[in-house]
Amino acid sequence: FVFRYQDVETPYGRTHDYQSFSELEAVLGFRLAKPSGQEADSLYLEARPGSGLYSVTASFGEDSPIAGYQAYLVRDSEESYGYPHSISQDWERLEEKELGGRQAVLYQIEGGAAYGAAFSENGILYVMAAKEGVALEEWEEILAGMTYRR
Repeated sequence: FVFRYQDVETPYGRTHDYQSFSELEAVLGFRLAKPSGQEADSLYLEARPGSGLYSVTASFGEDSPIAGYQAYLVRDSEESYGYPHSISQDWERLEEKELGGRQAVLYQIEGGAAYGAAFSENGILYVMAAKEGVALEEWEEILAGMTYRR
């Protein structure tokens, strides 16, 4: 996956909870791919100390099939070189598939009880996980329906 550097000068951290993707996007100045028809219960922009790697973390309601959503972007090229990141050592790669016009890598997690996915769009790496019990076909439909506007 390829990161593109973004100019991020906005409040971040667990002390600042954005109210919606629209609010965060307005502050960031660019759009994020997000699950269609899903409103985030909590939405944070975070950065690890001493790193140029930022992540957007969203959680959704109990009725949502999405267990986790993270979008990673790099703020500063000088700070980010050599910074390692792995999706998860517990995820088993299933296949790469075109879903909704983007190439996504599908994963099986938790011994087959749930699925995950990763894809890159506009230089941002997205990593998502489905809740336990969500069928692979349903998960693929959710991924294919991810919205993004330039």
